[in-house]
Amino acid sequence: MFLLQLVYMLGRIKHILKYFFYAIMALFFIGVIFILSPKVKAADSDHLVINEIYPVPDTKCNDVVSPNCKKEWVEIFNPTDSDVNLSSFALYDEAGNTKPLSGNIVAGDYYIYYNSSGWLNNSDEVVYLKSIRSLEISDIIDQAEYASCSSQKSLQRIPNGIDTDNDQTDFRILVPTPGEENILPTYSDQIIINEIVPHPATSSSDEFIELYNFGISDVDLSGWQIDDIAGGGSSPYTIPTGTIILVGKYLTFYNSIDHISLNDSGDSARLIDPNGDEKSATSYLSSDRGQSYSKFDSG
Repeated sequence: MFLLQLVYMLGRIKHILKYFFYAIMALFFIGVIFILSPKVKAADSDHLVINEIYPVPDTKCNDVVSPNCKKEWVEIFNPTDSDVNLSSFALYDEAGNTKPLSGNIVAGDYYIYYNSSGWLNNSDEVVYLKSIRSLEISDIIDQAEYASCSSQKSLQRIPNGIDTDNDQTDFRILVPTPGEENILPTYSDQIIINEIVPHPATSSSDEFIELYNFGISDVDLSGWQIDDIAGGGSSPYTIPTGTIILVGKYLTFYNSIDHISLNDSGDSARLIDPNGDEKSATSYLSSDRGQSYSKFDSG
């Protein structure tokens, strides 16, 4: 009887050890998976970021009233939970010019480096934030590249402080906000291109693009743009400051003013807000002399 009980107990122990072995192996493979799986980059940056760049300042401003208005500047944002001493960092441009930094940047705060105009290129520039002790690519903390920037506008990281490593989508050209959160302004969706005349019966200067406000409030069109086909054609026309389109009213822009030349053989007309977003557009394949393209019902 004793021998039978002993055999039974040994069998149970063997059974338990087998499952214990399986459990250990499972944990091992789970650990391997965690070790080998690539890290997913968090939405929020875990390092200092170049948050805003102002490369084309107003050289005619009153720098007595506003001391830094004629200077270029680069804003650095600290999205981390710790303060950072900047004395070991520097800004570099594409040409290799070095701009050492100093002071501290508090967690969640901004630091602005001002420099006399002439440092940054107005177009085709790259700005690097790196260790001042090394020129190795691996020591780049952040970089921002831009193709161009409008005068008195800045390139801003939107959303604020977020670095996806794609500068083309990370940055927008907006009104400068030094030392403040970058927030994308919102603009009306109630303005449409209502009528176009690409081939007038008279002269080409009588070509026009007509806008209509179908909303419930007046809209300030300052800084909006009218353009033809994207990526080519005429240069965009920027609507002057103080241009208001009233509720239920029309606003017409002639070629003699906006210099937008619509092709007789087919083209596009587009309305673009100051964020660079297309608010209204219309296209056509051909045009008849003296005929317009218009909506049947405005709005």
